[in-house]
Amino acid sequence: GEKEELFYEKSGIDAYVGELAGDGKIFPKVAHFDNPDDSEIRVSVAVAWTKGYGRDNVLGFCNCVRQPEGGTHVTGLRLAMPGIVRKYIEDNSLLAAKDKDLKIEGSDCFEGVYAIVSIKHRSPVFKGQAKTTLANSDAQGAVQKAVNAGLAQWLEENPKEARTIGARAIAAAKARVAASKAREQVRKQ
Repeated sequence: GEKEELFYEKSGIDAYVGELAGDGKIFPKVAHFDNPDDSEIRVSVAVAWTKGYGRDNVLGFCNCVRQPEGGTHVTGLRLAMPGIVRKYIEDNSLLAAKDKDLKIEGSDCFEGVYAIVSIKHRSPVFKGQAKTTLANSDAQGAVQKAVNAGLAQWLEENPKEARTIGARAIAAAKARVAASKAREQVRKQ
């Protein structure tokens, strides 16, 4: 007969994200949030912050199948997270007075981030021959809602980590602005 192998990890995507992030994690905690059990579209998100610079790694899964090119579920996280991080920075006065005009962009909030967005959807729609991208618009809204509620609560419950995340986004924004000014200078010469 055929043998089936099943891999099981009690802490699921948290362990996977922790593994992906490796030794570079800024703090050992992985942020995890789910939407309510009775939700039409089930959403599970795990996020780890690392010392890495530049790009981030966000993986999207729908019904336990990975979409290598992401899709609406990943977009939901990308749209929701920066707003929550910016609000935390503002509410906790993390920006120094001299930096009050600093605009924190979405990319600043994702620097060195490893995340997994896993959803369960009754009727997923995929784009492309190889189903590499999730296309359901309702998935984006469900993920945004879950992240808005879940991440905000996680930051409140983990103030030390939250301050680190805020400081990291501010530092990334400053670096981005400085790099842009340096490029301008070089072009002028």
